[in-house]
Amino acid sequence: MQLPSESAVTLRDDWDINDLVAYLHRSQRSRVTVLLSVPQRQVNPPVDGNALKRRLGTKADVVVVPAALTYKLTDTLGRRQSAFGGAARVYPRDDGWLSDHYQIELIQPKSSSKAMLTAIEQAVDDETERTEERAQQRRNEIERRKAIEEQRRRERETQSAVQEPQVPAAPTSASKQSAKQPSKHAKSAKHSTSAIRLNLPQNDAGVFAADTADRAATLAEYLRSPQSTMPVVIATRNVGMTASLADTEELAKMLRDAAYVVDVIGPEATAELNARMPKGVQTFGNACRVIPAGSEWITHGGVKLFWGWNLGERARVTDAVLQEAARLSFNNTYSTHATTDSRRTVSGTVLGSPAEGRVLVDLGRGSYATILTNLVSKDVPGDRLFAKGMAVSGLFDEESRRLDLTEPRPRRPREALSAYASGMVVPTRVAAVRRDSCTLELFPGAVVDVPAEDAGVSTDLRWELTVGTVVPVAVIERDDGDAAWSDVDTQGNVRLHWLMSLLDVDEPPVPAPSYFPGGPAWITISDPTTLPAQPTTHHELSAFDERQLSTLIPDSADTASAQRIRDLYAQLMQTRQELTTAERQRDAASAQLEQAKRHTLEQRRTMRQQSKHRDVVSGVDLQDRFTDPRQQLDFEVYMAWVTRIPAAEKEDKPLKRNWRYGPDFFASLEAVQDVDREKVAHVILEVVLGLDKELNSRGLHQLRTGEGGADPKRRTAAGDTYWRVHLQTNTPGARRLHYVRRADGSVVFTRVGLHDDFRG
Repeated sequence: MQLPSESAVTLRDDWDINDLVAYLHRSQRSRVTVLLSVPQRQVNPPVDGNALKRRLGTKADVVVVPAALTYKLTDTLGRRQSAFGGAARVYPRDDGWLSDHYQIELIQPKSSSKAMLTAIEQAVDDETERTEERAQQRRNEIERRKAIEEQRRRERETQSAVQEPQVPAAPTSASKQSAKQPSKHAKSAKHSTSAIRLNLPQNDAGVFAADTADRAATLAEYLRSPQSTMPVVIATRNVGMTASLADTEELAKMLRDAAYVVDVIGPEATAELNARMPKGVQTFGNACRVIPAGSEWITHGGVKLFWGWNLGERARVTDAVLQEAARLSFNNTYSTHATTDSRRTVSGTVLGSPAEGRVLVDLGRGSYATILTNLVSKDVPGDRLFAKGMAVSGLFDEESRRLDLTEPRPRRPREALSAYASGMVVPTRVAAVRRDSCTLELFPGAVVDVPAEDAGVSTDLRWELTVGTVVPVAVIERDDGDAAWSDVDTQGNVRLHWLMSLLDVDEPPVPAPSYFPGGPAWITISDPTTLPAQPTTHHELSAFDERQLSTLIPDSADTASAQRIRDLYAQLMQTRQELTTAERQRDAASAQLEQAKRHTLEQRRTMRQQSKHRDVVSGVDLQDRFTDPRQQLDFEVYMAWVTRIPAAEKEDKPLKRNWRYGPDFFASLEAVQDVDREKVAHVILEVVLGLDKELNSRGLHQLRTGEGGADPKRRTAAGDTYWRVHLQTNTPGARRLHYVRRADGSVVFTRVGLHDDFRG
């Protein structure tokens, strides 16, 4: 079966059904597909397939399923997605019907053939119109995103040469002097849009202050505005504290031109801000939050809270807030390319990573700079971006010592994955897991959706995989035409249509490509026998911190009130201690669950390998037992059946002598080097018994006349299809076995060839 087709296609066997199902599962197809079913005890569908095809032309393909095959098709697709009893189905040009069966219209048999032809044609026209509307919506969305990015880029370029009006300094003890003299940060602060800016005073360190109810209201207005263009760090403090737990001056210095940093000071300002914020996003005490730019966070949530017990945890909280703010800055296209008057272009050499999220760069002559890795990439861990000794260039800010990277440039996914080939085992990162499928990330910006049946796992994948983990996967078949790299989703990821298997992993994985030229592999697979201990979020607490307690009891409190405050404080400490214990238990349980998932997956792989590679009887030399090469290979196939198929299964899997060899088979077997004869015999056995359809590592697929996905499939003069399977895996030039399965069920093995050999 070959689609698209210029004539009606009639399904002939189970293989054609499998081809049709695989075709309908593609994310994009060039035409609508009409399925015509034949009623029971009849030969033809209610409408002539070719007549319907002539009326539809290139708008749709027409597929006829005989009555004998409707049960198999319905079992494969499901009753709500199939057609039988003379009914017809109209499938759209994408795979949206998999999650919404109402997208595929069912047309019941009509009183006349003409009426049904008209109904099908109308359904195809309606579906074509809906498809065009969806495509136009996607194009409009892409154009809208491009326009927004272009507008932001132009605004940044325009305003980089324009100084903002000076902003008055905050009337705080830390900045009394700045109230008389303009702040240099107030002069150089850049805002990405003139429509809205954070209109609050700054001190000399560049920290904004919201110390009154009115200023807190101004801050809330900016945070909730769709026109806000910079993430905002909100830092609050307990009553009596002279500074917030996070080091806001350090944050303002490191996040200059990437995020605003605001100190919320006093109970009135804190209460006013929280009253104007959505439920669940309040901030008070020693807590901090990083609010993303725009207003989508109001409905989507996910705004993290950072807090600690006392100033002893200041470094930890400050670093955590810094990494989150840098990450959100990157997500909103405020990466490291904003320019200010104080920046200059420099080059240096990477020394290493002294702390998470930071890379130290030697600029020469005793000068050093720091790269914030979350400003470089939101997808790749910081320790997988740079290698010691890498040459880097960027814009250097003298005050913060921050280097904003401009060179090297990230590799493009297609170039980075060019070394991957069919048959290799490669590392991938789990991007999403569903019950019946998963999304694997081969490289930032390149993902592949793997159904459970293709992955080789028949159970719920959520019990096997965890989002964020790195797992080895076998590339069974790689589709690398230009069309394969044109399927881009709304997130900008290329969705590849490669055939992958989680279980057919019988060799160590090849190294992953680097994110930057000359850098380390962007992901690595950890030792499956050990998992790193989860870091504890909070430290042990003493029952009381008398110094903090003393700040909570006002001097005017009477004895009863003071005792009540002490009791509440003791309850708070006890609750915090219980929370710390619960978090540790949660981390331990998560680690145990991940260990169990890894162990289960490894067990499945071991069972798969044992079923594929049962050894031939040790010590028996099977070679040169016959002078006739046909008899010799038949003997080796028989011995493979004897040793590989258990005695209890031999009755269900008898070895019928229903295969033969084509005229060029043995010549091609001799011509192709490095082919294991034992492997050839075992794969022939799998084909004869039909096991090749069950083993993903064989990569069973129809042989085409060329390597392009649009090249026609090769057939014999009698119309039988050529097939080919892998003889080897984990080798770029893996050998293939070509064969023909004839209509009577017999098999003709025609050739052993290389990957680029498309001869029958």
